[in-house]
Amino acid sequence: RGNAILGFPAQGILDSSDGTNFAFAGDGEKILLSVPGIFRICFCRPFTGIEACDSSTGFTARVGLMTASGPFARSTICDLGSACAVSLSGVGLTAGDLLWVADGTCGTAVGVEQKGFPDLQNPIVVEEGADGLTVNL
Repeated sequence: RGNAILGFPAQGILDSSDGTNFAFAGDGEKILLSVPGIFRICFCRPFTGIEACDSSTGFTARVGLMTASGPFARSTICDLGSACAVSLSGVGLTAGDLLWVADGTCGTAVGVEQKGFPDLQNPIVVEEGADGLTVNL
């Protein structure tokens, strides 16, 4: 048995109205914010009884796997007046993906070009280099 994974909407619980198409349960945010990786999909049939489907402990049947693509978190230090290249690693990354350097929370913050970095133009394209995927800031 597993636990719900942080960053999954509705604690990772999916609902279906037709038994074919599934969506994260509830009316809350539906954006996946987990770490990248491969996760197991588990099943529970909503019968009344000891093992209810309202928590991860009721989902005991294996269905398959799901891949959450994206970069692994990392910190980078760039020195003023110097070139700065950020190497990326993660799951399912490709050249042409985009990064945004934000001053605050991702998805809501302004880009740093508005904070005194006029040469930095968001979004920044991920490039394939000799050492893997990089972003040049």
